[in-house]
Amino acid sequence: MIPLLIVPALVAAPQVKETPPFDVAQEYVRELGEMWAIQQKADQELLEDKAAEDPQNSALMSTIRHATRVKLATKTSIAILQKMKMTRPGHEQTLGYLVSFYQQRIQLHDELIQIVTEFIVPKAGVDYGKLVARVPEINAELEAVDKSLFQMTALIFMSFIDMKADSQNRANHLLVTKEQRDNLVGRIDNSFGASLEHDRRYVVSDANLLKMKLLEFKCSDDPWE
Repeated sequence: MIPLLIVPALVAAPQVKETPPFDVAQEYVRELGEMWAIQQKADQELLEDKAAEDPQNSALMSTIRHATRVKLATKTSIAILQKMKMTRPGHEQTLGYLVSFYQQRIQLHDELIQIVTEFIVPKAGVDYGKLVARVPEINAELEAVDKSLFQMTALIFMSFIDMKADSQNRANHLLVTKEQRDNLVGRIDNSFGASLEHDRRYVVSDANLLKMKLLEFKCSDDPWE
């Protein structure tokens, strides 16, 4: 007797819908604002450390707190971004690149925490000279990540542009409405305030660039020429 073969029905894989451009933009603005809030907290703690009874130990503890805040916030951002999807030509990998830089940021802050912990709880057999030499290297690598993220801001903004050309063959409309654009600009202003005018740190420059570009382009509900 020939056994009966049961062939399972082929089930088409569900198509993943593209995340609306406004949702991506809103999340990116949230991430920038959160990083700036963490940086401002670190600035305040730096002032407090200088006035502490033991400034050196206080600064070490603040370094761990700051690095931990950055790690936790970045992990949350990664989890959110990994649920999003870009399918527009040329931007399929954009969110993946962003997540990759975020992962580098986490790894570097994790290493910084480990180094600082060694100084707070000294142990025999530890090459402290090597650890001290590693700290400026980590700072330089973090700066390189921040620089790459600044470049990513331009790439992310490009994903919000409607590539349909107007009568003069220009792609000058966004994929967000005026109301949505104003919402994004308002969030940036609320998070960064006057720092947009005078602070040149990368996270502020990211927000400044995004705001400038959002205001430079027309919106999806503006008239087409």
